Amino acid sequence: MSGPTSVKVERRETFRFPLTTPSNFYIVDAGGERFLVDSGGERLDPSRVGEVSAVILTHWHWDHSLGITGLDSPIICAGKETDRVLSSLETVLDHVYTPLRAMGIEPTGSHGVLAQFFNMIKGMYGEIVESYNSAKRYPIGSCPLDLGLEAFSCPGHTDDHQCIIVGDYLFAGDNAVLGESPTTINYRDYMLTVYEIMGREWRRLAPGHGSIIGRREALEYFKGVIERKNKRMARALAIIPMGVEDFNDLLRRVYGVEPSPQSYVQARTLIGYLRLLEDYGMVVVDREARPWRVEYRSE
Repeated sequence: MSGPTSVKVERRETFRFPLTTPSNFYIVDAGGERFLVDSGGERLDPSRVGEVSAVILTHWHWDHSLGITGLDSPIICAGKETDRVLSSLETVLDHVYTPLRAMGIEPTGSHGVLAQFFNMIKGMYGEIVESYNSAKRYPIGSCPLDLGLEAFSCPGHTDDHQCIIVGDYLFAGDNAVLGESPTTINYRDYMLTVYEIMGREWRRLAPGHGSIIGRREALEYFKGVIERKNKRMARALAIIPMGVEDFNDLLRRVYGVEPSPQSYVQARTLIGYLRLLEDYGMVVVDREARPWRVEYRSE
């Protein structure tokens, strides 16, 4: 598919609890079509975005997909794995709850304020799944409109993540969260994704959170992220052979935080490190235990 000769991109921000920084969505004018890349973390008012022909989703997270609940039967183009996840509330919640269960926290057994919080999350995803299933859905590579885009798999932040190139712009989703490091559910995949992103042709990087940046600034950003994550990874790798009681013990010793819903971000990224170590045959993780059991493989 040949790219459009003229591309106009407008960044919009959405913000709601429990976000700590606004999430982006983008209005893109290209090849005679006007479409969205992601839809933000608020129900979109159609009058705010005007007429759009489609929504392209980078991944399934609510702060990039909740906006579709305000649109009337939109065309949605998404990756195969994104489609699988967003087609089922049960599948969505299984992904959402994994870091909590790793810490031994069972959302369905919560009470009080915690139960209210989990019910809010479940309610948001319930709306997203309902809207997604009622939309006109297409694989991202077979979108019925000539949007002039190129999509490629870029897992790491999530397993389903897609990056989108339109003209000089690369839409990185939450593989780039400016001002901080993104959470990574699979650190090995994330490192490969960074190499893939920097090996593509583009001049402006549009992140999931933060302002659009140039190629040189993006390179410095990714270098910083990898350096910080490698230090955490090295710390985990130094601790595990000495013996850890369980996932929570490792969480405390790597991040210095107590296991709780407030430690969700750290727990999610620790899972990403453990998945890499599992890939290399260095650890065994018992995901049926609560909290998860983590053992070093000495042989």
